[in-house]
Amino acid sequence: MADLDARCWVLDPPCPRAGDAYRRIALGKNVSMMVVIDPHTPMTLPRLEFTGPEAEVTLHEKAVQDNVDKWDPSVSISANLSALLGFEVPSRENATSEEVDCTCGICYSFLLDGAVPDKLCQNSRCSRPFHQSCLSEWMRSLPMVRQNFNMFFGECPYCSEPMSCRM
Repeated sequence: MADLDARCWVLDPPCPRAGDAYRRIALGKNVSMMVVIDPHTPMTLPRLEFTGPEAEVTLHEKAVQDNVDKWDPSVSISANLSALLGFEVPSRENATSEEVDCTCGICYSFLLDGAVPDKLCQNSRCSRPFHQSCLSEWMRSLPMVRQNFNMFFGECPYCSEPMSCRM
């Protein structure tokens, strides 16, 4: 895990400890990847979970599927992840915060009460991420938002595309 902490842009946990078996890494374009290491076999292929705009996530998942045979237990985890994805994983040294921004478009933080931004604007030119709770609170405050059962129907605060979220 020290390799990931040193060579990747780690978003979560904010203060990694030796016992944390996961890291959420920024990949860029509002995309992040959760890397979950099996502590019993740390050099084997970890579980990877992508979060971000659907089109970007699909590209990364396909790259991993296409390159899974490139995983080499004798090299570092960060080098293996770069081989799987087909590009150098961003680090704080080789990327800017604008390139890897995964913060909520309302509260401007990544973690809020332990939750990451998981609701995305579906407009491919916007793709802004939001915490479910922030978006719900935002929509609750607007008079033009419609409510139906346990859902709000409104617009993205950035591009005005239609969006919905749970109450």
